Amino acid sequence: MTTLQAPSFGMVKDVVQSVKSTSKKKRLDPQARIIPLLEEPPVRKGTDRHRKMILVMSCSNVGEALDKLHHISPPIGGGFDIRLAEKVGAIRLELSPEG
Repeated sequence: MTTLQAPSFGMVKDVVQSVKSTSKKKRLDPQARIIPLLEEPPVRKGTDRHRKMILVMSCSNVGEALDKLHHISPPIGGGFDIRLAEKVGAIRLELSPEG
């Protein structure tokens, strides 16, 4: 019969430190300008994703887009929708000169 050995305090401390030190997602700068690159988003029309991407593309900056996305009817949108629009090439974010 074998006995299980509890992990040492040092090992547990290392695991906890590595979990704590994982980088958080970078917040979007509310002053960053949104520059639309396409006329229509490259997602299927009629979906919530299409509706959110159109909304993001119509805004002048990230703060305005976040405000509008948080106030639309469910499902609520946010920074993920802005990052996705940038990832698929529908928009480009341009940081403000002072930021």
